[in-house]
Amino acid sequence: MSDNQRIKNFKAFSLIELSIVILIIGILVAGVTQSSRLIRQMALSSARALTQSSPVPSITGLVSWYEPTSEKSFDEIEASDNSTISNWYDINPTSSNKINLTQTDATRRPTYVANGLNGLPSIRFNGTNNYMQTNGFIPEFNSPTFTFFAVTMNAIGSAATHKAIFCTRYGTPSFVRGWVMYSYNNQYTLFWGNGSLMWIDVYGQPIINGTSDVLSIVYDGVNAVFYKNSANPATRALAYVLNTLRASSVGSNTACDGADNFFFNGYINEIIIYNRNLKNDERQDVEKYLGKKWAIKF
Repeated sequence: MSDNQRIKNFKAFSLIELSIVILIIGILVAGVTQSSRLIRQMALSSARALTQSSPVPSITGLVSWYEPTSEKSFDEIEASDNSTISNWYDINPTSSNKINLTQTDATRRPTYVANGLNGLPSIRFNGTNNYMQTNGFIPEFNSPTFTFFAVTMNAIGSAATHKAIFCTRYGTPSFVRGWVMYSYNNQYTLFWGNGSLMWIDVYGQPIINGTSDVLSIVYDGVNAVFYKNSANPATRALAYVLNTLRASSVGSNTACDGADNFFFNGYINEIIIYNRNLKNDERQDVEKYLGKKWAIKF
C-alpha cells in the first residue's frame, strides 16, 4: 500500500472516529438533560404529594394558601421558567371564596423560576418593582386573632434595607391599623401600625442572606409571637384589636401606605394564613410540613 493510500485511509478513519465521538457526546448530553428533567419532575411530584397530604386544610380557620407547585396555583401558560405571574391563585380547599393575588401591570409581575428553592418552582421578586396584592374586603380574615406562615429567601446582600415580605392594612384609610413583615437591618422584622402615621418595630429575627426560612406569627388578640424555623419565639404585647382587613400585598408595602415602595428582593415561596391563633402543636405541624417540603432544617 502506498504512502498516499495510507494517509487517505487514516483521514477517513479519523473522520469516522470523530463522528462516533460526537454521536456519543450527543447521546450523553441528551441523557443528562433527560435525567435532569426526570429528577425535577420527581421532585415536583413529591412536593405536590406533600402539599396534598399536609395538615394545612385539616386545621380549622384556614383563610388563604399560596404555593407554587400545585397545578391550580397559576395560569397554565405562565407556569413555565422565567414567565411572569399575573395571578397567584389561592388553593385553600376549605372555602369557595378564593382570595387570589393579582398584578395587572405586566412590568411589575414577579417571575416563575422552575428550578428554584430545593429544586422546586419558586416565585422571584426583583427588589425593584415586583409585587402582588389582594383587592377589596376579605370577610374570612375579619378576626381579632390570626396565624401567618411564610417561606422566604433573601437574595445575597438584600436584607440591609426595608424589604416588605407581606403587608396588611386594617380599616379604610392608610396607616390606620395593620402590620408588615420586613427584611430590615439584616433581620426579619414585624412592624405594627399603631393607629396613626407611626409604625412600631415589634422585634426581629436574624437573616442569613441566601438561605431560606420558615417564618410564623401567632397573634392571640393580646400578644404577637414571632418564630423563625419553629424556634426562638419573640413576644410583644399589643394594645389594640385588629379587624376589618381591607387589603394585603406580597413583595411590597403597597397595601399599607398606597405607595410603591419597600420591594422585596428574593423568593417568597409559600404563604398560609389562618383567622385564629393556632395551638402550639398545630403551628408546629404546619412548620414541619413547610420545612420538609422546602428542605429547611429546624
